[in-house]
Amino acid sequence: MQIGIQTWGSEGDFRPFMALAVGLSNAGHKVKLVATILSEVSKYSEIAEKFDFELQYVASPVVNDLEEANNIVNSAIKASDPLKQFAILMEYFFTLFKMKCFPQVLIYVKSTI
Repeated sequence: MQIGIQTWGSEGDFRPFMALAVGLSNAGHKVKLVATILSEVSKYSEIAEKFDFELQYVASPVVNDLEEANNIVNSAIKASDPLKQFAILMEYFFTLFKMKCFPQVLIYVKSTI
């Protein structure tokens, strides 16, 4: 049977689905796990290869590469205040979205938090 699994979140959110993919693959199913995990990519890729299932990373709808996504998340993590973290993420993603969808608009919104 072909089985697709999708998950997102931190390592604690991701690991149970990795274990599920391993178990299903060991039972003879063809498994594809799609996740938005942003750290330790090589470790999980090695597990997927060892247990013969496909692992695909999806950083976000607007960020095309995992390294860029890691940089965004790390900049937010460095801010200790959750409101500042939110402002950093919204500022970054809004700017990316605007540049991709409305390149002719030259308005830049910057948070003051």
